Amino acid sequence: MSRLIDRENGVRTRPMQVICLGLCRTGTLGLYWTLNELGYRTYHTAEALMDGSRGIKLMEESYNAKYIEGRPYGRKEFDKWYGEYDAISDIPASFFPEEMYAAYPDAKFILTDRDPDAWVRSMHNTAFVGGKSMILRTLSWLDWELIAPFYRLSWKITYQWCGQPDDTKTRALYVEHVKLVKKIIPPEQLLYLRLEEGITWEKICPFLGKPIPDKPIPSGKKNAPDFFHKVGMEFYKRALTGMLKRWLVYASVPAIAGGVWYLRRQPGALRLPW
Repeated sequence: MSRLIDRENGVRTRPMQVICLGLCRTGTLGLYWTLNELGYRTYHTAEALMDGSRGIKLMEESYNAKYIEGRPYGRKEFDKWYGEYDAISDIPASFFPEEMYAAYPDAKFILTDRDPDAWVRSMHNTAFVGGKSMILRTLSWLDWELIAPFYRLSWKITYQWCGQPDDTKTRALYVEHVKLVKKIIPPEQLLYLRLEEGITWEKICPFLGKPIPDKPIPSGKKNAPDFFHKVGMEFYKRALTGMLKRWLVYASVPAIAGGVWYLRRQPGALRLPW
């Protein structure tokens, strides 16, 4: 069966420089904005959502490739997917710590960490909502271009990857992820940031060899709700608009067929007027 990624023609146009391997809900949105402020072009879940069906479907396929099929993406696939970006944060990077290091061994890596129990609580309030949503599940039956792959991925993250409804498994996943990243990334290439201690320019810029900007560092905690509301509204607007267009076409087919059948039964109804 052909893969979506094999139909992509993308190539790497920028060397991959910074890879953030912290799981979502560990300050990765703030890092996304921070890296963009420093001049990087950063890939993040938000970019996938704004990319439409391509981004969402590739995220789902990449998850399946590693965690279901046992054939994870590598350098070739990553370059096709986001070769125009030189930094990456959040999902999908955090799905692939080993693969990311194997693909880009010269990059610099950032690991954001926080209290595991606080992370589990945060996931319940955010990421797990989609996987548990009956409304989203119902809409996924009607829109298979955007909502269906988004719901399937949310469900897999919630129940397969994070082991819900068992919070013990979810917490263990988090702890093991942090251990794995620290194990595989050489210390000189890894910047470790503890969320509770604050993420600052002074910690990030020297590691990346960048001057410290004379402005406040972007805050994901402060600005995330409004940002994700905007991104989410655009995503669902695009999904529902596409869904309505497709269903109008499908509904019109039997209507047209019925109309033709009716007219054929009327003598002279289909005769042209000239």
